[in-house]
Amino acid sequence: MLASLYLISFLVFEASIVLVLGKVNKKSVNNLLSIHKNTILG
Repeated sequence: MLASLYLISFLVFEASIVLVLGKVNKKSVNNLLSIHKNTILG
């Protein structure tokens, strides 16, 4: 019982980390793309 609760909480924790990192990575990728566009076109 305790092990299954630990496993579920761990999976939720991992999923939240992946989601947060995904959002951060998308933002940073978009920032890099906009910077490259500005330097190439500017």
